[in-house]
Amino acid sequence: EKVYPKYPSIEDVDLRSADRNCLIDLRPYANTAPYTVNETASIQRTYRLFRTLGLRTLCVVNHSNQVVGIITRKDLLPDALSDSLLRGRNAHEVSPEPF
Repeated sequence: EKVYPKYPSIEDVDLRSADRNCLIDLRPYANTAPYTVNETASIQRTYRLFRTLGLRTLCVVNHSNQVVGIITRKDLLPDALSDSLLRGRNAHEVSPEPF
């Protein structure tokens, strides 16, 4: 049985102001040409892309090719689809939690 290392909480991390201004180039680790689907694409087309390409995530873009959301495999499960359809047209927007 593997034991995962215990990482410090964010409150325990002490950052200097100079550290906060540092940048890291993630391009070597990021996909610079991800698969995308238009925000008006059908569920069938989206599902077919996931199945045929073996995707885990799919970027959703608008008509200007700006990312407006991300779809995961879990988003295409029956329960998640039902919830999205119940929320209607703005299904990608997360509703605030009640107090």
